Amino acid sequence: ELTWEEFVRLWVDEHTRVSVPLGMSPYRINIVTDTPDGRAPAYDGSAEMYWSSRAALDAALASDQGVLA
Repeated sequence: ELTWEEFVRLWVDEHTRVSVPLGMSPYRINIVTDTPDGRAPAYDGSAEMYWSSRAALDAALASDQGVLA
């Protein structure tokens, strides 16, 4: 199990490194830092990934980089 700091580093550094070459734009990482009621969040974050078309998404996921990601 990762600490929160390890998770953030892994997601920001490693996930971004293997994901960005897939050609999405924009690519956003949303990391949960707190909740309105102060309780532990139900999830650590989310990623928003957009491609210009379904065909571009399919090609990216079928590529060697897509398999790695």
